[in-house]
Amino acid sequence: MVKQLTVDATFLQDGQWEKDYANSIRTEFIKVPNMIQTLITGFYELMNTSNGKEKSLNSFVVCAN
Repeated sequence: MVKQLTVDATFLQDGQWEKDYANSIRTEFIKVPNMIQTLITGFYELMNTSNGKEKSLNSFVVCAN
């Protein structure tokens, strides 16, 4: 590894866009087995309990030879 860098991306709106997209396809999960529906429902409930101020994750850059 030659160089490692963390790029602050918390100001981007990617987190909100991804949440909106996930919510837009939620109805597609009615086609999956019940066990998976239960798991997915838990994830959706957790995701949607946020305060609405989602932040994107930082980006990581690794340069290597």
